[in-house]
Amino acid sequence: MPANLIDTALIRCGWVIQHNTKINLKAALGVAVQEYLTDIGPADYVLFVDAQAAAAMTGNPHFPEAAPTLADLSNSLKLFSDALALSKTGDRVKTVYKNQLRQNLDLLLTNWPTTVAL
Repeated sequence: MPANLIDTALIRCGWVIQHNTKINLKAALGVAVQEYLTDIGPADYVLFVDAQAAAAMTGNPHFPEAAPTLADLSNSLKLFSDALALSKTGDRVKTVYKNQLRQNLDLLLTNWPTTVAL
């Protein structure tokens, strides 16, 4: 799939597109960096959420149907962050809830077609 179609799909999902020669991970909550070099080789795109690498994409022929959207990811991340803070009290119920939200967040990232979690 041509990069311009992938860029369009990412932008529609709320990502800001940047090239690897000019990276500003604070430009937005979700930044997609093109042609990013990872420890395991080059990726067509590396997706950063709040300046943290979240996933790498290479050769994804199904990208227009890919998920999660940035809104889905942001919501899941916020729920997990809030639950993490509440679980520090040692309350077992809050810890179980936090762990469930962590699993949900992991699933959002690992079920993305042909992505590699970083």
